[in-house]
Amino acid sequence: MCAMKNTILITILSIFGLFACGSSYAQEQAKKKVAVYMTGNGIDEAYKKVIGAKLVSAITESGEYAAVERTADFLAALSAENDYQTSGEVRDSQIAKLGQKFGVRYVVVADVSELFDEYFIAARMINVETGLVERAFDTNGAASSMAQLISLSKDVASGLLKGLSTSPRGTNHPQHLSLCVMDRNGKIQYLTTEQWQNMPESAKLDYTKKGVVISENGESFFVEMRDRGEGDWYWAYNNSAPAKWQLELIWKYKNPLNNALRIFGGVQIDNLYYWTNESYDSSAAWYVDMSSGIVNASYKTCAIRVRAVAAVPGSSAM
Repeated sequence: MCAMKNTILITILSIFGLFACGSSYAQEQAKKKVAVYMTGNGIDEAYKKVIGAKLVSAITESGEYAAVERTADFLAALSAENDYQTSGEVRDSQIAKLGQKFGVRYVVVADVSELFDEYFIAARMINVETGLVERAFDTNGAASSMAQLISLSKDVASGLLKGLSTSPRGTNHPQHLSLCVMDRNGKIQYLTTEQWQNMPESAKLDYTKKGVVISENGESFFVEMRDRGEGDWYWAYNNSAPAKWQLELIWKYKNPLNNALRIFGGVQIDNLYYWTNESYDSSAAWYVDMSSGIVNASYKTCAIRVRAVAAVPGSSAM
C-alpha cells in the first residue's frame, strides 16, 4: 500500500491592511473589509512592497472596500497556525476562518515568482464567508525598472478587480469553484456562488447544472454535483472516475468545494474512499481516502464510491 498527502504551497510573508475609503462612518461600515498580503519565496521585499501598495491603492480607489483593523493581530494569528509553524504554509480554509474572526470580508493573496528574467504575479480574492476564491488574475512581465514594476502591479490590480462580474449572468470562462451550467440555448456559462445566491429562483430554472470547476496551474475540470454511487473499479472506470491527480485536487479543495456544492444545491464529498481511474497493477487500482487525502491501492473488486469528473467545456454546448 502506498500513501501520500498533498501539500499546499502558500508561504505567508507580509500583510498589508487597506486604508479607509469614504467620508463618513456610515459609508465606512457599508463597505467590505479586505486584507491584502504578499507571498513569494526569494523575492525582494521591496518588490513585494510596491506590488502590495498598488493592489491596496487600486482596491481602495474602487470605492467598494474599507480598511482592515487589527492587521498586526491578523498576521500574528496566521503565523501561529500549526501548519505555518511546521511548514510555513497556511491553507485558504484557515485564512478564511481567521478572516471571519477579525471581521474581514475578503483576503487578497498575491504570489510573486521570478522566472527567465520576468516576474509572474498571481492574485486571488478569498471570500472568508464561503472560503471560495471569487476573483483570480495573473500576469507576467519584465520589472527591471520602477516604471515596469509599477505597470505590472497596476495590471494585476486592474485584472483582479475585473475578475468577477456582479451581474447574475455568468461568463464563458471557467473560474475556480464556479458552477458550470448550460442555459436553455445550449450555451455554457460559469456562475460564482455570489451570482447564484443573488439570482431569482425562477431564473435558476433556465440552467442545467453540470458541476463545480476546479482550476489550478492552468488545469481545469469540473466535479459532478453528486456521487454516481458505489461499485468495483471496472464500473468506476466506465463512470468517469477522476484521474489520481484530479482526485488529489478534489481532496485539497474539499472544504471550499463542499461549501460551493452546498450553495449550488449539490451533494458534498463524504469522508470515504473514492476510486480513481488509474490501475496499480492487474488486480488493484488507486483510490483516495477523502478523510485524510492519503492515496492507497485496493483490489479492483472492492466496492468504493465514485464522484465523476469531466473536462471543462467552452461556451458551446457539450
